[in-house]
Amino acid sequence: MKSKILFIVQLPPPVHGASLMNQYVTESKFLQKNYKTRTIPLQFVSKISQIGKIGLSKLFIMNKVFFQIINNMLFFKPDIVYLTLSPTGYAFYRDLMFVFIIKLFNK
Repeated sequence: MKSKILFIVQLPPPVHGASLMNQYVTESKFLQKNYKTRTIPLQFVSKISQIGKIGLSKLFIMNKVFFQIINNMLFFKPDIVYLTLSPTGYAFYRDLMFVFIIKLFNK
């Protein structure tokens, strides 16, 4: 039986270095062939100019991601969780809450 990987990563748009590399990893033919994978995209903005700004839509998306993480932990039951953390700002603290949920499931 294949091991399961849950990716929780920033994906385009907006297009920037981290989102592009995450897209390459999640679409990797090698990983798709050797692992059962699922991806939860962290897409809070569509333009680079929106990065670092707070908005109601971001809070809605954050809650949606929380439930997606919990749902995947309960039903997909990944062996590995790959989460890209934001290095600074409010997004860092948001991502720490995601880590907390993941750690509750001992991943």
